[in-house]
Amino acid sequence: MSKPFEFGQTILVFASLIGVCIWVGMIIAARGEDRLSAACKPVEFTTDFVHEFTTALIGQQPTWTLYLQQYLMGGCYYFFSIVLTPALSNTGEVGTPVGGIRTE
Repeated sequence: MSKPFEFGQTILVFASLIGVCIWVGMIIAARGEDRLSAACKPVEFTTDFVHEFTTALIGQQPTWTLYLQQYLMGGCYYFFSIVLTPALSNTGEVGTPVGGIRTE
């Protein structure tokens, strides 16, 4: 590879690592339900950008980008609600989180 492409690749990897570190720091700093919104912020930002960009290209609002955002955000919230929950107790009490879904 030539030198400019190697430099560009190095900059891209370095910027990605910094972005991931900032993202993890935001998740750690957030408390309660704000952790879910902080965890899914990259997905929200990206899908908003895709929607805005596609709208600018075709001149009207596409519905597929909104469905894509709804699908990805739902999956993101579900995944991180499982990952970010505290350790589950085996008591089976009502109101304990089970598989990312809260029972009541």
